[in-house]
Amino acid sequence: GRLILSSALDLADGAVTTIGFAGDGFGRIDVNNAGGTVRNGTLALDVASGATAGLVDGDEFRIFVSTGGFSGQFDTLTGFDTAGAGGFALVEDGQSLFLRYTTDDLLIGNVVTRADLPAPVDLPDLPTSLTDAVIDETLIGGPVGEIAGFTRFRRVDIEADLVVGPNGSPRFPYLEIYEDLDLDGTIEL
Repeated sequence: GRLILSSALDLADGAVTTIGFAGDGFGRIDVNNAGGTVRNGTLALDVASGATAGLVDGDEFRIFVSTGGFSGQFDTLTGFDTAGAGGFALVEDGQSLFLRYTTDDLLIGNVVTRADLPAPVDLPDLPTSLTDAVIDETLIGGPVGEIAGFTRFRRVDIEADLVVGPNGSPRFPYLEIYEDLDLDGTIEL
């Protein structure tokens, strides 16, 4: 669900703010007021059984937006360690808070900023339109290429691995395939 507030939000010391995460859906709070949000109390993550099964290291989900910014800190984070191979970190990024799935034990259950995270791998971008082409390591300059914008393929043979959009990117990549496609690599969405 989504909670939208048009007034400032002041979470008291004993407050418990729970965000649900089901994998295919998650909770979000939007505070649309210049007064912003004062954080205190507990931020609890309620993760549904099996919800992290398809996640990969670096997947992010915006759970809190405060147009007036944030002050204070949550006293406690609970539910961020999913008792599997990974868990969540809380990423502060300007007027937003993100859940970031990670396998790094040093990040799980902690609050971090973008500057605290490892730099993303910069993959070579593919041309925006390809027809009658072979997409291989020679064309993309390495074993993995990235589709970062609107891209159209027509009668292509993919012999390398492709990622449709970088993790955590504000861009909205789009891949359209016409006519024939021969795939001898992977396409990661």
